[in-house]
Amino acid sequence: MENIIVTFDVGGKIFKTSRSCLQNHAGIHMLERLVSDTWQKDKDHTKPIFIDRDGDTFAYVLNYLRYGHVTLPATVLPEDMFLLDLDFYGIEPTEDSVRSANFLKEKNTPTDLVTFDVGGRIFKTKESVTKTRSKYMPNDETEMERLVAKWQKSDTTQPLFIDRDPDVFAQILNYLRFGKVTLPPNIPEDVFYEDLGYFIGLTRDTENVTLSVQRVDIGNTELHSFLEAVGWKYGIDSAYNRDPLDDF
Repeated sequence: MENIIVTFDVGGKIFKTSRSCLQNHAGIHMLERLVSDTWQKDKDHTKPIFIDRDGDTFAYVLNYLRYGHVTLPATVLPEDMFLLDLDFYGIEPTEDSVRSANFLKEKNTPTDLVTFDVGGRIFKTKESVTKTRSKYMPNDETEMERLVAKWQKSDTTQPLFIDRDPDVFAQILNYLRFGKVTLPPNIPEDVFYEDLGYFIGLTRDTENVTLSVQRVDIGNTELHSFLEAVGWKYGIDSAYNRDPLDDF
């Protein structure tokens, strides 16, 4: 049997689908009746069938009939609005066949990525890293955990902005990942400890913390050779090896 193409004008938006698509769903519904031979008898088939409903919603109604399920963009189309239109068309959804993006987000595991914008630099890490705990941390929820929890309740398509030093934040994340960190020469220890206290409540005086924070030894022969090689290749002066007064 010939698969007839039918055209709808829904709220000014044109849609085309096959009659067989409209017959996929169990039970007779309004759209199937509209394209039936009985309804279309003596009608002008060159003109689209007009329906005075929202066209954006209708696109998902067609997808539901095509695939038997649909995932709605929650920020654009609330689930209750979609279900209202399904009811209007006489289409009864099956269990778990209609889901929103918010539902899928709730099903995500704690390994989901968290995106930070710290001082204009983007960082990504697993949510589990931001919840890292040690016996030396305070029992209260850390500022890092509070910030992430608040972000997860907002628009997570945008990174979590934090107005702090990005170089220091990179080392805070490393501390959470590995339980220790080696600070590069450009990060003063007092600044690092200030942000360590801000984000996770650890200070220089916290037990065992100073043992897990080390400083790169710029007098180390191997490091010296490495930096000299980098400077030779990229034309960068070994500023760490010069007297700061030389710049004046």
